[in-house]
Amino acid sequence: MDDVLFGRDDALTSLLLDDAFASTDDAFAADAFLSECFFSSAKDGKDHNDASPTTTRRQVRDRRHRAKLKSELDTLRETAASLTQCLEALQTTQLHQDETSSAWQQRARRQATQLQRSIQENHKLREAVTGQLSMAHAFQRIAAKRPRHPELQGDKTLPFYSLMHAPCRRTSLRALVTREVSSLNTTLLRFGLLDGPMRCEVVRRDSISGAVEIVYSRPVALSASAAVTALWQRLCGKVAACRDYTSLEDVGDDLGYSKYATSVFESRLALLRTALDGHSVLVWRSILEDDRFPLGDDTIHDNSSGWLRIESVTAATCHVTMAVHSLAPPDASASSHVHLAHAIETYQVRRVDGLYDALPVSTERL
Repeated sequence: MDDVLFGRDDALTSLLLDDAFASTDDAFAADAFLSECFFSSAKDGKDHNDASPTTTRRQVRDRRHRAKLKSELDTLRETAASLTQCLEALQTTQLHQDETSSAWQQRARRQATQLQRSIQENHKLREAVTGQLSMAHAFQRIAAKRPRHPELQGDKTLPFYSLMHAPCRRTSLRALVTREVSSLNTTLLRFGLLDGPMRCEVVRRDSISGAVEIVYSRPVALSASAAVTALWQRLCGKVAACRDYTSLEDVGDDLGYSKYATSVFESRLALLRTALDGHSVLVWRSILEDDRFPLGDDTIHDNSSGWLRIESVTAATCHVTMAVHSLAPPDASASSHVHLAHAIETYQVRRVDGLYDALPVSTERL
């Protein structure tokens, strides 16, 4: 503000200097200023006769100009003082508000930091669990192969795919298929399906081991109970229009045993209907050995397990997730795994699509 005032003209500069002397010097400077302002008229009257008219008019004009500048300076000082008071009041108010909100801001920052740290730790744990699940899945594929050691060929204990010499077929069927339920949550976690319904279509094939993994998850415009009934009837071979599935034994309302055959691909399926975490689940395990219903010699034998999880979304819609884990038959030679893996993948995908097509309302309309 001072720079602007000093830059205006020479008369204003002189006035500011006089004012400075008035506030900082002694009473002599004040008397000189008063003499200049109040007693100049008497002096002017005394010298009026001696001065020329031109000089007198210039002096009057200069006095008026200096008085006007002084008035403007006083006005600016009053404005500056008023603005300073307003600024101090605003600063005081802002300081009070900062003191009031600082506690909440600090708490919010702490919570945001803790949330970010939790997200990072959760991501690390998910990566660690995913790695362990991948390793466990690899070990599961190795353990799924039937041992060919001569000393084990005569073993009459039930492996997980055989009904040979079963003392109670109903009990054996339930035991064989129930053990497959444990793989449901691990599969959902590996494919990110535990957080809620979402679309997913994954098909993986390992040509070396002949393993095939299929995970489909699709919305269906049908109630959950209606979808469960339609899928269970088809798997159990109780749909007259479906020729791929044939009922072999009627062993209960929540247990079934059926045959699936298409082209050269054949399987015997132990079926279980149950509930897990509040959702209906249909589980199956293929049976490779059965003295009552043996498999054909010239067909590709299905060596797989899987499940269907039906999750209700609304009263008229649901979400169906299906997983299939398939391996090459135990009696297949290692040299034929490449060819078998491709053929098995084709038939397994066809079977999965057929189950989705069994629903009365097409999922492609959603």
